[in-house]
Amino acid sequence: MKKVVISKIKKIRLEKNFSQQYMASQLQISQSYYAKIEKGHKELTFNWLVQLSKIFNITPTLFFEELLSEHHSHSTKNTTID
Repeated sequence: MKKVVISKIKKIRLEKNFSQQYMASQLQISQSYYAKIEKGHKELTFNWLVQLSKIFNITPTLFFEELLSEHHSHSTKNTTID
């Protein structure tokens, strides 16, 4: 799950043409610390996701969109209706 969310963060950052340095300055952290977040070497908390979503101007649930659709796909395959 963590890898999917981190991948989504990086994808959105690149789509918006935001550099790691820009993200770090918005979060008031060093660029190297931000890079560690994207590499999964630092803990990604809900508070970080909220801050990132504000910078990206998206809802925090967008980070989990892929996971939710996968979960929904698996749960509908396992459900039978009589």
